[in-house]
Amino acid sequence: MSVHVYIVKQDERPITPQELVAAVARAPHYELTDDGMVQVPVGGGESVWLELLESGALSFQMLARHADHSERIVDAIRRFAGCIPDAVVDAEGEILDPLPWDGVRDRTP
Repeated sequence: MSVHVYIVKQDERPITPQELVAAVARAPHYELTDDGMVQVPVGGGESVWLELLESGALSFQMLARHADHSERIVDAIRRFAGCIPDAVVDAEGEILDPLPWDGVRDRTP
């Protein structure tokens, strides 16, 4: 069984590539690839990758192997959502508010 977790805008507007660049620039532990994938560390040396869909939502598919640390993964995704204006997390229809990231700093030039 798998669970789909999305970061979406509250007003249903798409997340833009420019917003992704700005969100990743807020903290040194996030990374953005050229094809729009965002690496989000979840602790314990592990990361998850969020994919920017054509709809403008960021997507992650949580598989059964993630069950033991699913709460930690969702919390990490919620923290990244806090770096995107007006974003929330949609976990199979359950809307979760973003979490603040302690020590967020701006790396924007």
